[in-house]
Amino acid sequence: MKTMVVNGRTFEITKPSTSPLKPWGGFKSIYEAYKKPSSTKVQIYEDWERWFSECDTLASGVIASSSNFYTHGGIVRLCGNKLYNVRITYAHNYISEIL
Repeated sequence: MKTMVVNGRTFEITKPSTSPLKPWGGFKSIYEAYKKPSSTKVQIYEDWERWFSECDTLASGVIASSSNFYTHGGIVRLCGNKLYNVRITYAHNYISEIL
């Protein structure tokens, strides 16, 4: 598995995508995804949103959620104007170039 470090976070590189993330319902805040999010979910969400704010980010937020877990995602510009999809799950951080 190849990895890539961006602003201090390590991501697993997945195969390139032909389109940017387009989550059903759009990118949501943690409060739009959950009526009463746990303090742990809020802390993780805020930490990743801080990370996205340090990047050249086009969009970010919750892209999928269940009662236990959520997936954070976004579209960032890196490496000489290339766009990347970023997906953060409870177990993995993924990044894929958008062709």
